[in-house]
Amino acid sequence: MVVSKNIYYRFESEINNGTLYIFDIIKQKIIKSNYFSYLIISNIDKNKSYSEIIAIISEVFKDYSKNEIEGLLNQGIEYLKKYEVLE
Repeated sequence: MVVSKNIYYRFESEINNGTLYIFDIIKQKIIKSNYFSYLIISNIDKNKSYSEIIAIISEVFKDYSKNEIEGLLNQGIEYLKKYEVLE
């Protein structure tokens, strides 16, 4: 899984307690998302494995169990695939 070639993204921590802007340069669309999606995209972009991403997210969201993190990660990946951010 990789970030699509036509996607650029930027996380703005000062906007609405953190907003991810995803730009699709081919479709000329902007998708707004959150910090969780940013963690997914940025770590996939760094070629991190699924288990490494779970560990990173678990460090940030310490109140969630590993099973909850895995479920949220899978939902996040499906969301990003739906909008063709990931391929």
